[in-house]
This record gives sequence, C-alpha cells and structure tokens, in this order.
Amino acid sequence: MGAGFILGGFCPGTSFTGAAIGKIDAMVFVGGLFIGVLLFTEGYPLLEKLYMGSYKGTPKVSSAMGISDGLFLFGLVIVAFGMFWVAEWAEKRFPLKEESK
Repeated sequence: MGAGFILGGFCPGTSFTGAAIGKIDAMVFVGGLFIGVLLFTEGYPLLEKLYMGSYKGTPKVSSAMGISDGLFLFGLVIVAFGMFWVAEWAEKRFPLKEESK
C-alpha cells in the first residue's frame, strides 16, 4: 500500500471514491491495495519477528557511525553548505532559459 500511495497519489478513501466515479487509475490502485493486503497476509509469518519487535530506543546516525553528536552535526553542516554551494554553482552554470511570449 505504501508504494501505491506514492505512485498512485491516492489514499485508500480517495481511491475508492475515484473508482466509484470510473477513474481507471483509481481502480488499478484499489486492485493493488487488495494485492498488497494479500501479500502482507501471506508473508506475515516471515515478517512476524520484525513486525512484533519491541522499542529499542531512538536510533541515531551518529551512534551507528560511532562518532559524537557534535562531530556528526559539524559534518552535516559542512555537507549542507557544500550542497548549497553546488546548487548555486549549477544555477549559474546551467541557467534556465525563460520562454518569451
């Protein structure tokens, strides 16, 4: 269902409404919804351990990388500034050509 939300642009309620008024994409989404529910139901024994897992605390990228929070934040700020610089450079290097009317 999650991939369908992204691809179809429908939530379950709006998909049924769209299907009711004859929208083909909504009908396909409703079919995908039922397929997704069926696949989850049949695959649940394989996923049960993950699905029923307990809360392990708030995961942190810095902990997973084995660095301090401050060092991670510093690196993140440096990367953000770098990406802003790259975006500015790209805007200057590849300017949009506006259409004249």
